[in-house]
Amino acid sequence: MEQWGKVKRLDGGDTMHAAVLSGLREDSRDATYVRYETLVDQFARQPRRRPEYVMKTFYGRLAHIFTVSLPSSTSLHLSDSTIHFLAAIETCEIERSRADLDIHYYRKLGALDTVDITCIQCLVGRVRVGDQWAIIDRSGDLARAVYAAEDDDDS
Repeated sequence: MEQWGKVKRLDGGDTMHAAVLSGLREDSRDATYVRYETLVDQFARQPRRRPEYVMKTFYGRLAHIFTVSLPSSTSLHLSDSTIHFLAAIETCEIERSRADLDIHYYRKLGALDTVDITCIQCLVGRVRVGDQWAIIDRSGDLARAVYAAEDDDDS
């Protein structure tokens, strides 16, 4: 497993920095806060119920960027060895939102989520508002990921 300090989205996207490896100065731009989207089981607290996944948006601080090498494996259906890029993100605990302006407020960071790096959509800005931080997501609704569920007709 290797750790990386930054990653850039293709096609002119943002360069995102891992907070643990970036030497951030107080007067510099913080390129560690991101918006990421992932599938969440809406019935996770009901273990006997069949999972149903919905796309959910999260905000957080990109703490680590890892690569994991997996050898070929019949049990994982991998015919060749592959490399996976993962992101460990400290989730912002959103307290309230202004949906009309796409501004979200938080005071502290919560759990550490580990997700595929492709879940990260973009960088977001932050502005101090009293004892909270306001997340400014300037990408807008048109820059959201869309999840198309696979048909289970093949089973």
